[in-house]
Amino acid sequence: MKGFNFKFPDFIEKTALTNAEQWAFMVKFHERLTAYGYNTKLKLSELNGRKQLTVDMAGISFDAFLNVVTNEIGREKEIKIDNLGHSASWNKLTLEEIQQHYPEQEDRLSKAIDLSIEDWKGRALRSQCVKDFSLEARLFMARQEGFNIHNVFFHETERKFASAIINNGFDISIVENRSMDFQLPDGAFLKPTMESIGVAERPRQIPFFMKDISILEFNDRDEFDVFTKNIDGVSQVQLEIKNANSHYDSLLEELEHKSGPYELAKSQSIIQEWRQVVSEKSAQSRSLISEHMLKNEQPAILIKNDKGTFNRVVQSLIVLDPSLLSHSNILSLTPPTVEDVRISLEREEESPKGTKIESKIESEEPRINTRSTMRY
Repeated sequence: MKGFNFKFPDFIEKTALTNAEQWAFMVKFHERLTAYGYNTKLKLSELNGRKQLTVDMAGISFDAFLNVVTNEIGREKEIKIDNLGHSASWNKLTLEEIQQHYPEQEDRLSKAIDLSIEDWKGRALRSQCVKDFSLEARLFMARQEGFNIHNVFFHETERKFASAIINNGFDISIVENRSMDFQLPDGAFLKPTMESIGVAERPRQIPFFMKDISILEFNDRDEFDVFTKNIDGVSQVQLEIKNANSHYDSLLEELEHKSGPYELAKSQSIIQEWRQVVSEKSAQSRSLISEHMLKNEQPAILIKNDKGTFNRVVQSLIVLDPSLLSHSNILSLTPPTVEDVRISLEREEESPKGTKIESKIESEEPRINTRSTMRY
């Protein structure tokens, strides 16, 4: 594609799409380009007399077939990802209708990118040199480093913390926001989309790639509890947390109907001690779970319905080893050589691709799936 350092739009399947499918593709295209380091915007544009969702990059707009399109002057409006449902309703769509098409449209995009990388590899071999540092070349090198270039996840944080995470990676020892969480292991918390989950006042969505690793999948925290109850020491520590909660709750209940200065000071002292005890026990529980999982080569879990504060239900990916993650700076690697391409072809013949999902929900023997069945 002329004017851009990527060619994958030339390989996109030009199949007929419903309006909901087009919107779903635009969202995934926007997320993927953002993860690849491009500055893009979702825009509601007037094209051929009707409103369509497009992705704008440096003043150039793409439609759902990755054609470069020209907006009618003054007839476009930027759409924030968190307001997608509201914007869709004005176009006789619901957010649910759009989201149900995310999986196949993401696969449609991934297929085009894979075909484009294969085309690039063929051209590189024929020319006996690599003349450019295109997106395809950089994605090729990221894949050589073991990263799944299609498996993009996002970490939501306050804007003021974003630079430190991007430049230095995750520090999983900082747990102030989840110091009382005893159910899940320590790790980097990510999610599969750019939509805000409300954990930050001024949120920044940081994209991350992940190595090809096995992920244990659970429907909710209750199912994860079933998995962790057999880990040595976990049940005992969690029982101690339950007993501590009951003990300190009873102490506060005794003071509930008294309002003197002594009772107020006593209540504050009890609450402080309660938090300290539960925080220490929770850290112990998380440590036991983390150590067990890493020892058994279980570096990540996916909680499909993770119920947090304010009854918010999200999908949480917890990666216990942050070294398995990388920001889009992995796309700044040195240009590949022809020998790199030859080696990659040999590796592809020897081993299958795809992040594995292991379901611990229904049986003791995990069911293993490929990335294509990892749906959000």
